[in-house]
Amino acid sequence: MAAKYELIGDDTVAQYVEITIRDVEQDGKPVVITLDKIASAIQHIINTPREELKIAKSYVDHIQNGSRENDACDIDAECADIILQVAVLGEIIYG
Repeated sequence: MAAKYELIGDDTVAQYVEITIRDVEQDGKPVVITLDKIASAIQHIINTPREELKIAKSYVDHIQNGSRENDACDIDAECADIILQVAVLGEIIYG
């Protein structure tokens, strides 16, 4: 079960979020993605030297700004893909 997350500035608690995906090009085993995995991936991207991740500084900046401001406006499709790859694969493989 995914962890609970509270919305900032509101006493409403966000619903549990969990999705299952399957990589059909690899072993096809299901992978469950939770908010905890997404949050861990974001922290990994922010705290790992950019050269080690092999991605442009602008991507890290956008992800860091979105996380710091609690506003996903800076996180476009490319940044979301990077976050998802780190959450699922532990590293950036595609792109």
